[in-house]
Amino acid sequence: ILLDEHGTAKIGDFGLARLMDIDSELTCTEMVLGTPAYMSPEQAHGNNAEVGPHSDIWALGAILYECLVGRPPFKGKSRAETLQLVRTAEPDSLVAQRSEIPPELEAICLHCLQKDPKQRYGSAAELADDLEAWLAGRPTRVHPPTWPRRLLRTVRRHSGTALAGFTALALLVLTGIGLFVSDPNRPLRQIESELKLGQLISLLNEQHWPLWSKEVLGKSLEQRSVDGAFECTTNSKYMLELLPKPPKEGYRFRASIRQLSHDEHEVSVGVGLYVGRIDFSLEGRPAHYSLRLMFNELVDEGQKLREQLAAAQPGFVPPKEPPMNRVKFEGVFSRDPPQDWQRKVSLFSKNLFHPSTPKSRVWRKLELVVTPQEVRASFNGTAVGSMSAQHISKYTEGAWKDALKANPHLGQMLCPGRLDSAGGLGLVILGGTAQFKDIKIEPLLPE
Repeated sequence: ILLDEHGTAKIGDFGLARLMDIDSELTCTEMVLGTPAYMSPEQAHGNNAEVGPHSDIWALGAILYECLVGRPPFKGKSRAETLQLVRTAEPDSLVAQRSEIPPELEAICLHCLQKDPKQRYGSAAELADDLEAWLAGRPTRVHPPTWPRRLLRTVRRHSGTALAGFTALALLVLTGIGLFVSDPNRPLRQIESELKLGQLISLLNEQHWPLWSKEVLGKSLEQRSVDGAFECTTNSKYMLELLPKPPKEGYRFRASIRQLSHDEHEVSVGVGLYVGRIDFSLEGRPAHYSLRLMFNELVDEGQKLREQLAAAQPGFVPPKEPPMNRVKFEGVFSRDPPQDWQRKVSLFSKNLFHPSTPKSRVWRKLELVVTPQEVRASFNGTAVGSMSAQHISKYTEGAWKDALKANPHLGQMLCPGRLDSAGGLGLVILGGTAQFKDIKIEPLLPE
């Protein structure tokens, strides 16, 4: 850097100086000319035909860089190494070396050191204008880089290390995403978290599919989303759990159900909801007890009873009355496979509806309100009944004793059946096809 008689700074490099308006043969086209630490990338590549005013902008940026941090932007152990850094590397952050350097001033300096000449200042005047604007506290032409640009600059500056690091990071992120997506219990944790906040939760997603589910009795033949509902088909007694641990303080569980068909080989026919499922072991095999609210749309139970009476009593003339089916609340012991063993105890029931015709299957609304003290059931908005935890235990123990008498090989096992408000809940199909929608659970607020 030279000062003229007027004190104006001049940049000179006697190893590079030549007349710009004379076609001198003293300089070969591909000869690398200049001091490496202040040479622009086009000079370091030997592209002397591309050297011009934008190369001086680079040199000015290199000088400003050294003035700010005490070293040039690129300095290798040899001339060749310095040239390689100029051609391929990104300068280290100024702020990282001296935190007191204003980000705006760093942006001005690094703008001069862009690898592409077209990305630098167009002239020294533009550079001077930005420096004067910064000194005066006015907005500058260039601005501090955003974090993506800083990230890209870091990658370029440490290409080898960054490539390995970012490859490892990418693998880690992809693995995390894979675990996040493939974790089957993630929706379950989300449901439990929202319930703790007292929120009403839909147990079906926007595609009308269970957020979380597990088959706890029997196997389905088909599950699908159709007509805005979740449809399930099975050829045996079937239970699909939707929530294994509901709020023990109490909750309201409801759904709309449409029974479409039934398995003619099943003695019991019906669909519904279950709550309070308890796991236990029976003869070394998994079994469970649950409380179910069930209805049957497809078989006229009244007509079936009249036919049985007529067969048992010759000459019996059944009264002519419209068919009426019962909604039942039962305690049920089950063991998988479902054909293996099952015991039921009727807790309460009510004649509430006339079965629909095969061509006009209707939706039925079921609701169970469960607390540690009792269970209340309703069907299409009408109360079916309620029962205290004490009475549930009493009637269930009676049915269990009868089951032990009929099956002495079971031993004297204590009755596992009772009301457990924190037991699992879900859907029941006793063979056939049913559709479910508007399946929701709402925690009960403490009084």
